[in-house]
Amino acid sequence: MSLECFQASLVLGIAGNALGSKGEKWGTAKSSAEKQKVIGDLGGLGAISVGSPAWPVGEEGVFAVTTIEALATGKTGEELVRDVAMRYADSMATDMANKPISTYLLNQVSRLQPTDIDYGIFQDYNDHATHSSAAIRCFGVGLRFHKAKHIQDLVAAAIDISRILHHHPVAYMGGVTAALFTSYAIQEKELREWGAGLMTTIPMVLEYVASSDRDVVQNMSTYQVFEQTWREYLRMRGIADGQRRPKFPRKYDMKKRNELYQSLALPNKELGASGLDATLIAYDALLSSGGSWEDLCNNSMFHAGQGNVSGALAAGWWGIQHGFSSVPLSNYNSIDFKDRLMIAATKLYELSW
Repeated sequence: MSLECFQASLVLGIAGNALGSKGEKWGTAKSSAEKQKVIGDLGGLGAISVGSPAWPVGEEGVFAVTTIEALATGKTGEELVRDVAMRYADSMATDMANKPISTYLLNQVSRLQPTDIDYGIFQDYNDHATHSSAAIRCFGVGLRFHKAKHIQDLVAAAIDISRILHHHPVAYMGGVTAALFTSYAIQEKELREWGAGLMTTIPMVLEYVASSDRDVVQNMSTYQVFEQTWREYLRMRGIADGQRRPKFPRKYDMKKRNELYQSLALPNKELGASGLDATLIAYDALLSSGGSWEDLCNNSMFHAGQGNVSGALAAGWWGIQHGFSSVPLSNYNSIDFKDRLMIAATKLYELSW
């Protein structure tokens, strides 16, 4: 696996976040058809120069960048988690200055006390903290801990980083999924194997949650929706055991995609907004898009919901597999934080091997 693959995973992932976010260019476009029209009116995907001010990185992408930089220090365990929390707090006066931020994240970041590992970092269990933000923040964990022998480190880091701001199984299992699939891409596992691998990892996730002794009863009573929905999807695609080629409808257009994606979403949540359906959408898009960057963007970023996280994850995994070679330069050359991401990718590459 080359350094370019590490660089492409981070740079394209953050570019995917910018393309899928609700930047000013989207206007009132909400449906996939409306978004496709916006892209067409701009001259097509290849004509879009991704970066501020027109296509800025969203708030969750900013926190992903700071997480990646913490991972690139080589810190592990409590030292890593404390550093991540410190960077989240500091980012409010730096990277997030003059950027819109949700009330939820503003409240959660403002309460952080990174010097207190027991009471000042991790959020208490929250029934509403199911957001997909944890998944994009944990994407880089898979670059740091990509070897099979480091699976326990990957699980622990993804759960702890998720629970700094989002303490709910749907959120931190989304974080584990994002990190795990990143590691699988680097290991060059067949795509059809990824979902089955996630299912075998869930007991390890539950074991860590129980051992951490944080709101264990609530966690153990609410994780099932994540596992059950993923198992249902894998059965539908015929890849529950990871041995067969995935099955897709003969005509798998955006209408059918949106219907499927909506059926996988949590009740009363916008499509793509939770750690459950954001990871499923990203995986489904990667399975069905082949080597086409344009198809990947259409399927993971421009659906009828929030494409900021599903787009980032799909683009990041795609980048590991394909690098930059077939991506229009305009789609990533001017993205926010590019220089920082390239530096962090180099550090992660050196650390992880």
